[in-house]
Amino acid sequence: MTSQTNKRANTTTVAAPTSDNNREDSINKLIKHDKKEPLSKRLEKEILFLFCVSAGFVSLIVKDKKDPTPFKNYGFISVLLVASTFLSNHSIRYISYPTQVLTKSCKPIPVLIMGILFFKRHYSLAKYFIVVVISLGVCLFMFPGASSKNNIHNEGSDHFFGNMILLISLLMDGVMGPFQDNLVSKYKPSSTQMMLSTNIWNFFLFLIVTILHGELFPAIEYIQKYPDIIPYILAFCITSAVGQQFIFLTTNKFGSLNCSTITTTRKFFSILVSIFWFGHSLNQLQWFSIGLVFSGLGLDVFQSYKKKPKLE
Repeated sequence: MTSQTNKRANTTTVAAPTSDNNREDSINKLIKHDKKEPLSKRLEKEILFLFCVSAGFVSLIVKDKKDPTPFKNYGFISVLLVASTFLSNHSIRYISYPTQVLTKSCKPIPVLIMGILFFKRHYSLAKYFIVVVISLGVCLFMFPGASSKNNIHNEGSDHFFGNMILLISLLMDGVMGPFQDNLVSKYKPSSTQMMLSTNIWNFFLFLIVTILHGELFPAIEYIQKYPDIIPYILAFCITSAVGQQFIFLTTNKFGSLNCSTITTTRKFFSILVSIFWFGHSLNQLQWFSIGLVFSGLGLDVFQSYKKKPKLE
């Protein structure tokens, strides 16, 4: 194994303990396996393909009425979701995992901007402030880990390419969220209907891409060669499918901006719990960022309380 490969493998090993979330830990394990043999790069689409099957199965468990939303609209969501997920996971080949998490933590900002520009969404000044404060707090909190000497930053074109992939992924997230809000307000589909229809599209998209690229049988051969990767693939699929049910439910009931803010905050709390659990120390910047996040969350709760009608 070359020295460069060792560095990249070490990057993943160091990044893994920064989160208690099973799904993210599974991604780390899969990427670590990816260094064993270049052939495993072909597993990327197959893993996401299996995730779509798992998510569709979970959504079928809940019986629901017929969805009034035109099925083709979910195709647009699916293209954005598949491309965003693939680009986000693929970027870890060129940049460190903490850098990827750090950048994706800014997801509420493009969701807010795209909602205003393309879907004429309106938010209060307090909401703008809350989104910026929480995103800034999460970024500052994770910045020391992303810039640590233990984490390798690829230099040159690889690092630039990885960041560009992430920016495109964020742009797609920004368009997808408000588009989902538009469908919910217009057709009133349930969260289960949205999840099922979207993953039907996802299923066929990944199936077509996998067949056209001739990656199905090489992926099967790789899994047969390294069977110890199977539990991590299963963990990724199951936890992602169950988690996606709650993501669609949150988007349906509270909107995409609130959903992206919640998922961003969840990453923050996962890392925070991990730090206290393993007894890591925090510097002054991280304590300041914790104050920012809790201030933003507190203001959000206060604003929600003010909007509730008073009971007489």
